[in-house]
Amino acid sequence: MPRKVKVAIVGSGLAGLTAASLLSTTDTSESNTEFECHLFEKEDEIGMDASSVSMLHPTADGKAKKEWRVDVPMRSFQGGYYKQLISMYKAKGIGFRPNNFSYSFSWLYPSFKSHSITSTLIYNGASGRSGFGIPSALMNVAKPSTGISGGLKRFIPTIAAFIIFVLTILELLCNQLRLVFYSMPYLRPSPFVTFEEWIDYSTPKGSVSHWMGFDESWRRFCHDILVPLFSAVTSAPRKDVLRHPVPEFLEYVWLTLFTDHYVVNQGVRQVVSTLSKPLENIHLSASIIDITVDEDGNASMHCTNGTSTTVYSGFSHIIFATQANAAASILTTYAKSLTKPNQHATDLIQCLSKFTYIPTIVINHTDHTLLPDDYRDWRDLNMITLPHDQDFTEEMKEHSPEYRVAPECTMATHMLSKPSDCHPSFPTVFQTTNPVIPPQESRILSVGRLDRALLTVESKKALQELSYEDKKWWQTPGNGTFRLGRLQGGPEEGPRIWICGAYAYTGIPLLEGCVCSARNVVEQGIFRAEGVVVKNQPW
Repeated sequence: MPRKVKVAIVGSGLAGLTAASLLSTTDTSESNTEFECHLFEKEDEIGMDASSVSMLHPTADGKAKKEWRVDVPMRSFQGGYYKQLISMYKAKGIGFRPNNFSYSFSWLYPSFKSHSITSTLIYNGASGRSGFGIPSALMNVAKPSTGISGGLKRFIPTIAAFIIFVLTILELLCNQLRLVFYSMPYLRPSPFVTFEEWIDYSTPKGSVSHWMGFDESWRRFCHDILVPLFSAVTSAPRKDVLRHPVPEFLEYVWLTLFTDHYVVNQGVRQVVSTLSKPLENIHLSASIIDITVDEDGNASMHCTNGTSTTVYSGFSHIIFATQANAAASILTTYAKSLTKPNQHATDLIQCLSKFTYIPTIVINHTDHTLLPDDYRDWRDLNMITLPHDQDFTEEMKEHSPEYRVAPECTMATHMLSKPSDCHPSFPTVFQTTNPVIPPQESRILSVGRLDRALLTVESKKALQELSYEDKKWWQTPGNGTFRLGRLQGGPEEGPRIWICGAYAYTGIPLLEGCVCSARNVVEQGIFRAEGVVVKNQPW
């Protein structure tokens, strides 16, 4: 009879599902150990898919309606940066396909009661392999004229517009090459240099560079292209992007160079279904209100669904796969219930309190006014930013504040691809993350409110207590072995407490961090604590 070890997992996002799947499917029979996992989720749906929405669309023949599941937020991933995620999806049979998005970068100019959105850069995706497009603002320079004289009048502006476009792209490519050069592992700055400090450091110096305009060109590239891009990646406002540690941005640039974007064939629902299939104990609408410890040192999870309380007992391990602030709140209640002071719990709470979250709004809608004014500039992903010297009028600020965020954020609008069997009459659906101008209320289909973990200098220092890189002197950052920090697990007496999630691993807090941190907690933490030896790698 194998020895049974009970594990409580708080949170059912990708980190929680990964940890539960590993514990439930890994063959531990040689160690005579069996893990019984209990997944606790406060919402009434599994967390990774809880914000997604279903829509009904007419079929191509118009005779029936079918469900269209839209992921909220969009869950794309890129080849070079998401190695563990891709390996897990392949091992679990989760199909995915390349989807190399095209981009537009635009400025939002507010007026008294309305706004205009003008594109300045059209990027056709695939890490530049698909080239660039000419923004409509340049194409409109040569206005239609008739007759021979009209053709001559149109010729000179057309040539001028083309020359401007070519020079702009050459300038962009030079700055892009410079960025790639600085992104090389051996040339990255020290771990706690911020993006703003790095921009000043990397700006070309000297009178020749100034006279040639290289310094201003580089600053413009960083502030007008990179800041909006990373604002969209992190869902953070401009000031927080500038304070972000820059090595993580440079690593992202380096690892994603010339790689494809991917999306799961059947969306997040397929991921949830596959990872949760082997789980026998999923507790939805189960908000943790207390954790107590019995005489044997095992934990009891006290849950409520809002009307009644249920207690699940006998847990040797607790994995917090939820937001850092939520984990800290539960641990604070846990620490107060202990009869003796627990320094590990106190230190862990203090560590978790140093992680920052950004409120994010994701709206699905059919309002095309959140895209560039000229439809020729529309691309898969449309990054729209308010210029630094612009601001909204007080009247515009007061309009629908519940559907907008601070104007310092980049507004990213994704043109969703309709299902192949969708009737042509069905409107195009857009998904806008962090709208700085609200869609028309009559065109809003769904509103999702999320919190995104944001890496800061303070949280990066705190991260060393949860996960750190053990590397040799010749190894570059990211090529060492990532190990659990000193606050993982805690003392052997009482339940062992583990932390995983996007924020609990190196890099920008994204899906890759969820998978890597969960795997480390299971393999380096729980398996090692229970003396379990696994011969075969899970992926």
